[in-house]
Amino acid sequence: MTISEATVAIIGADTIGGTRAEHFAAGGRNFLLAGRDPEAAAKLAASLDGHTEAVTVDEAVGRADVLVVAVWLDDFREFIAQYGGRLAGK
Repeated sequence: MTISEATVAIIGADTIGGTRAEHFAAGGRNFLLAGRDPEAAAKLAASLDGHTEAVTVDEAVGRADVLVVAVWLDDFREFIAQYGGRLAGK
C-alpha cells in the first residue's frame, strides 16, 4: 500500500470512525487508521481492501498531515489534552 503525499489518518475505529473508514476506502483513498483498541483497528483495516494501515494513535498523530478525529466528545477532550501540542499545522 502507498500512502499519498498528504497522509490522512482517521482516529477512531468504532461506529463513527469505522463508517468514515469504509467511505474513504470505497472512494479509493489510502489512509492510516488508529483507535483505542488496536486489535479492532487492525481488524477493520484488514477488511478495507488494502486501503488502510492500522497504527497506534501516537503514530497516526506523528505521521499524518490531516487528522479526521472521529470519536465521542469525552474521548475528543482526552485526545486534545494528550496530543494538542502536536497538532499545529495539521
